[in-house]
Amino acid sequence: MDTPEISPSDFLLIKDNPSYLVIDVRELGEMPEAKGFSFLKIPLSELQKSIPVLQQDQVILFCHAGVRSLIAAGILKKAYPDKSFFSLKGGILRLPPL
Repeated sequence: MDTPEISPSDFLLIKDNPSYLVIDVRELGEMPEAKGFSFLKIPLSELQKSIPVLQQDQVILFCHAGVRSLIAAGILKKAYPDKSFFSLKGGILRLPPL
């Protein structure tokens, strides 16, 4: 089950679209801080213990460099097979400052 990756430039175009839910799966206190867009903070360690209720059908996950967001997408896809999950390619490190 491959998770599609979304490029940083595409992410910037859709980050404020209310049909997408954006989730930061980094652990608490990780830097850099995410700014300039709305998101939920659900660390991967918590996600593995408790699957959240997701309202949107399209979910973009991000982490520091793009690995944990792929893991998180796999976890969520098992719980929500009818929803679409995307991982931010290269993580927050690839986003330009907002």
